[in-house]
Amino acid sequence: MMKHIMMILACVGMLALCADAAIDVNWWNTVVLENRAGGTVTATDNWLVQLYIDGGDNAISAYNEGDDLLIASAVISGGNWYQDGYFSGSFSTSLSGLTDNGGDKVFSRIFDASSIGAASYYANIDDSLFTITTSSTPATDTYDTGGVVSGDWQAVPEPASVMLLALGGGLTWMLRMKQRMA
Repeated sequence: MMKHIMMILACVGMLALCADAAIDVNWWNTVVLENRAGGTVTATDNWLVQLYIDGGDNAISAYNEGDDLLIASAVISGGNWYQDGYFSGSFSTSLSGLTDNGGDKVFSRIFDASSIGAASYYANIDDSLFTITTSSTPATDTYDTGGVVSGDWQAVPEPASVMLLALGGGLTWMLRMKQRMA
């Protein structure tokens, strides 16, 4: 029985890898980005901004948890800052594993450093979900991420804590599977 389940999972995984969709997005914010102290993020800051697909549940998962998929990552510095508090950028990418379904929900996240490892805080920008065109020949979508206020910032969990949470979840799942088998 277990061999059959593993075979089915392998086939589903191979089909997901074969599906290929592309996205083309211009993104920026029209509402100011504030830092934790309530001041405006300055154009001299080199901060990491990422774009995620929500995983199909139309919900933003907690930091590094859940089914959200990172699709783009950019360090906003120099010319990518339109002016203090406002950035702009664009990208095109091809994503394996997405279905060519005509739309996926996306959201963005900003970190207070140029890498996740160096960051102390992050914020989900505007906490809004936006539908982008997902297709083999996509139209260019424009995405206004919105803004961030000082109260939106959350501490980046230290890697050990995240690993312990994942380990606990994995052990819980294994125990439930063992009980079902018995």
